[in-house]
Amino acid sequence: MDSHSPDDDVPFYGVLKRNTVGNPIDKVVEEIVNLGFSVIHSGLSDDEIQSLSSKFDFLHDRYLKIYDSKYLESIDEHNSIRLPLAFDHAFIDLATNKNVLNVVERLIVGKFMLNQQNGIVNPPGKQYSQGAWHRDLPYQHFVSSRR
Repeated sequence: MDSHSPDDDVPFYGVLKRNTVGNPIDKVVEEIVNLGFSVIHSGLSDDEIQSLSSKFDFLHDRYLKIYDSKYLESIDEHNSIRLPLAFDHAFIDLATNKNVLNVVERLIVGKFMLNQQNGIVNPPGKQYSQGAWHRDLPYQHFVSSRR
């Protein structure tokens, strides 16, 4: 017996288990659980995004000057900004974005805290390892034989 998906009206059969996505937050939570990552709309306006972009570029230039761009290149850190939240309150606002926090609250029961903050620069036309979707080691599921 065929049935139809309420989401896209595409016929299907033989489905034993199916998740129902009621809103964009549900979709993002499901993608994170199943894929390890997702993309969520920030809810920010184009002007707010442009302002953040300008602040990010300014902060990156400042970071390269403070920590010496040649040194940062030598350790492959020239396309990163460590601790951006310490330099501009706009990045605190971004880290506490209500859409992001709604997702985090669904994934983490109880209290949670941001334990790592990096700004990543993805230069056009260049390969850079941080541009790939990945999970940092604390979030990978394995047990190490070494302490």
